[in-house]
Amino acid sequence: MLFRSGEWANAQPAASSLGINAGANPVPEPGFFEYNKSGDKWIWNRKFQNELAGLDFQAHWDMGLLDRLYYAESSRGKNRLSSTGARGGFGFMPDTAKEYGLTDFSDDHMAAKAAQKYLMKLRDQFGDMEKAVAAYNYGPRNLSKLLKSNPNDWRQQLPKETQREIQVVVYNNTGGNAATSINQVAK
Repeated sequence: MLFRSGEWANAQPAASSLGINAGANPVPEPGFFEYNKSGDKWIWNRKFQNELAGLDFQAHWDMGLLDRLYYAESSRGKNRLSSTGARGGFGFMPDTAKEYGLTDFSDDHMAAKAAQKYLMKLRDQFGDMEKAVAAYNYGPRNLSKLLKSNPNDWRQQLPKETQREIQVVVYNNTGGNAATSINQVAK
């Protein structure tokens, strides 16, 4: 389950101490907060962020990459079902989830480990993180076909959603400051 007893502190630090706008509904910087189950307030999520950082370290890739993937796939758990059928915080398709041992889509800890394994396999298969993230979002078979038919301009041929995911996950480009981007996704 996403919110296990004792794992998540149900406290929101004062917005001003975080350097964020203390308006009616302040949006904290991504990577350090999570929406609670009812979606009405932000809660501190340090343990999960530390877990993601540890998985990044083990995989020998950029720190924060799994957190950005979590953000890109589900707005950090807020949108858990895509129009294509991807489920959970890391946007797994059911067959892929089964292949990587993910049995509970609501368990973001299990999903993070599965996402790390899957992304490592895709990075090995495609040779770099940009293509690995493209394959994660677009599907490895789709990306393979695209690379064969358009080896020089494959990036431009990707769906806009996949192009955006590469920008967010690989290049840490949310199209502005991160708080603005979460606000846009939350609307």
